[in-house]
Amino acid sequence: MKIKNSLYAKLEIAIIFGFFGLVFTVVSAFLGINDYVKRNAWIESEGYISVVNHSAERKEFTYSYNGVTYNVKSNSYSSFDDVGDLIVIYINPNNPSEVYEANTSLVFIIFLIIGVPFLIVGIIFMIKHLKFMKIRKICLNEGNPKRVKVLRFVETKIHYNRRPYYVMIVNYQGNEYKSSMFLLPYKSDIYATGAIVDFYYVNEDTYYIDLDTFRYKNIDEEI
Repeated sequence: MKIKNSLYAKLEIAIIFGFFGLVFTVVSAFLGINDYVKRNAWIESEGYISVVNHSAERKEFTYSYNGVTYNVKSNSYSSFDDVGDLIVIYINPNNPSEVYEANTSLVFIIFLIIGVPFLIVGIIFMIKHLKFMKIRKICLNEGNPKRVKVLRFVETKIHYNRRPYYVMIVNYQGNEYKSSMFLLPYKSDIYATGAIVDFYYVNEDTYYIDLDTFRYKNIDEEI
């Protein structure tokens, strides 16, 4: 059996990381803009926590504006909240019953911390994939395939549906070369004994290991 779609391992990772990174980054940008607008356009004031229901993870707070007292449900909850605690709020002058809690801006920070690294990783893998495809094209045009032995397989820290990506190490003229990442199909295992793959070589920095010429073992099959 052959490994399929091995060329697109980095592209799949780039799409996954890039998508989640973009979503979290866009949400954080929206929350950040919303936070900035309300902090600057609404009226800063203080309220105090009037109700805390730890079992329901809910709280309410009370504040006054222009002589009128308002009691509203909070959009946030912490096990450290207690009745009487003061909180910073921003009141909508056009609708005083609408308030913005200053501590909800922490959500923006959390989304930003998650989103930006994911987006960066996605971009890095996209660049690596494009570079890999360029090198592959050069090798297929200029190199002659040679059958080389697989020395070993290395499990990466990147997983998809709880399955790890692997890279294989091959030997050519006394030097070791690493393949692109690949994902084994379900119900399969690496069969390393005597494994041979096609290897294209142009120079030390331009080479290509054709993973489609490597055969894996189906765990339901007899070898």
